[in-house]
Amino acid sequence: MKERRRGFTLIELLAVIVILAIIALIATPIVLNLINTARKGAFARSAEGVLKASKLYYTSSLVEEVNTTTQEFTCDNKECLSEDGTKLDVDGNMGEGIVTITSDGKISFELGNGIYCAEKEADDTKITVTKKKCGELVINTPTNLQITYKTEKVGEITVIGKVSNKPAEIETCEFSIDDGNTWEKANLVGSGYMYTFTGLGVNETYTVKMRVTNKNNETAETNKEVKTSTVIMGEQKITPNDKEWSVSKTVELVYPNIDTNVYKKVYSLDGGTTYLEYTDPLIFTKNGSVISDIIKISDNTSILEQRQIINITRVDSTVPTVSLEGIPDEIKEKEEYVLPTIYTVNNDLSGGSVTCTDENKKEIINTNTLSIGEHTITCTVTTGAGNSEKASKTITIVGQRTGDALELGGYKWHVIGEYKDENNRSLVTLLMDANQLGDNSNMAHCTYDTNASTDCGTTNGYYQYSWDKSLIRAYLNGEFLTNLESKIGNEIVSTSICADPSKNTTGGLEQSYGGYLMSELNALGKTQECSNQVSDKVRLISYSEYYNMSPFYSSIDNNYPNVENITKATGNYTSWLYCSYSTCGDSHGWWWTMGSFSGANASYIRDARYVVSGGVLGNYYGDSAIGVRPVITVAK
Repeated sequence: MKERRRGFTLIELLAVIVILAIIALIATPIVLNLINTARKGAFARSAEGVLKASKLYYTSSLVEEVNTTTQEFTCDNKECLSEDGTKLDVDGNMGEGIVTITSDGKISFELGNGIYCAEKEADDTKITVTKKKCGELVINTPTNLQITYKTEKVGEITVIGKVSNKPAEIETCEFSIDDGNTWEKANLVGSGYMYTFTGLGVNETYTVKMRVTNKNNETAETNKEVKTSTVIMGEQKITPNDKEWSVSKTVELVYPNIDTNVYKKVYSLDGGTTYLEYTDPLIFTKNGSVISDIIKISDNTSILEQRQIINITRVDSTVPTVSLEGIPDEIKEKEEYVLPTIYTVNNDLSGGSVTCTDENKKEIINTNTLSIGEHTITCTVTTGAGNSEKASKTITIVGQRTGDALELGGYKWHVIGEYKDENNRSLVTLLMDANQLGDNSNMAHCTYDTNASTDCGTTNGYYQYSWDKSLIRAYLNGEFLTNLESKIGNEIVSTSICADPSKNTTGGLEQSYGGYLMSELNALGKTQECSNQVSDKVRLISYSEYYNMSPFYSSIDNNYPNVENITKATGNYTSWLYCSYSTCGDSHGWWWTMGSFSGANASYIRDARYVVSGGVLGNYYGDSAIGVRPVITVAK
């Protein structure tokens, strides 16, 4: 038997063909869509490359400080070049079109490859890729209509409409506030459409309709309920503020934004009886109040829900007074005399303060900072409001005066001179009051004991005076000085003294300068006459000091120069300057001075000076039994 061959029947073949057709029908769109998506994605990436290259170009221009003006690049799907030949760092497949880079770094472009168009506006952050030819407008049905509004002026509402479509797609955008009876065409402002309704009421509710028509004459509508503003005055500006005092205050009335053709800004200073139109800020030179209002011009009625009343306080234009009558004409140096604050202001309503200055405009509170001499003090009183007045007075700061008493180191002293040294330090010379050293009978100018350290020597049987050999000097600059320095804080200043012995001449007189201060000899031009000098912290009073200080001597003697600012003692000087008998340690009331004595009736210069109880300078050639009153110079 022959084997029988079998094949597909016609029905089976038709079934297979139908199945393959169905598969092809389903798969083809998918494949085509995948291809299109891939092509669109590839072109989008090319557009991203152009954006990156543009950003890089702008950044490089800034770094290299080259031209950063707006630049245009023409792209031909191979490269992008500017007119000057500058090339963006991107090659091939970017499409054809123009790339614009502004001077402030904003980038825009429109690039197409015949199938797709890549677009970017200057303010956009993303690139839009659309399947179309560049420049070809696609008009969509208006969608996503939105209404917002603002009430910046009284009786007005400004509505803003937005739609998702591009402005080129839209023919008109209109608004109605009367339920569609009347439509008002809006203007394109930025990314929205704007229109302002005027002449509306205050604090009223309205329904605004919005109608958008595209260029295919397709329309869409929406609506929104809006409300006009309540008229409230803003916060008024008072300068200076209500917590500060001032001679005047400026008040700026802050009104809401109004249509000046419909409304008027007014104010009243008399509680609302009279109103004036407001144009400029108001100046108050005294306390007061102001009412601000807004009225309709048509009927002169207020549109404010509540009138605003502003009180202006702390205004004071009263000039204060100041007096310096209480300040003495003379004040002692370093005396803490606090300058008075004698003044009056407007019942102290605006407060007040006093500032005092010297002639150099330096502020002072008390006089202890002023130097010796004449000073002009000016005190200015200023109120909290800023009103001021001043008064001046000339005073004299005096230093330590001859005869001023003080205690130092447990002893009582009196001032006998004041001066400044070469370092401009203020120095004061003090004489100890009498009868404070006890028994000084063991102290003498000369010992006559043949001890070379203490014996002044003799000439023809008379003692020669010499300060450097004196027992008085040894005691005062030894035991006494040690005890004194342990008790006081002031520096005791050394004094240069001529220590020549008294002189003996044959056939006449020759003055001895032993016991003179070197400063005295310098004033006399006689420093060369002294062959021996010492420097001591404690001494006795000199010729010059006593002669120029004591009221007993009223004449001028050129042998006694006034070199240490010595002045005549005044007042009750006898109680401390002179001694009565035993108060100086001697039965006669005598006390030693520094120098030796030369007299016309003397054959020899042999005597030491002393002061008699009545004030007269005497001379004595004995060795002791005369009182001792130390003299020191201290730094202030």
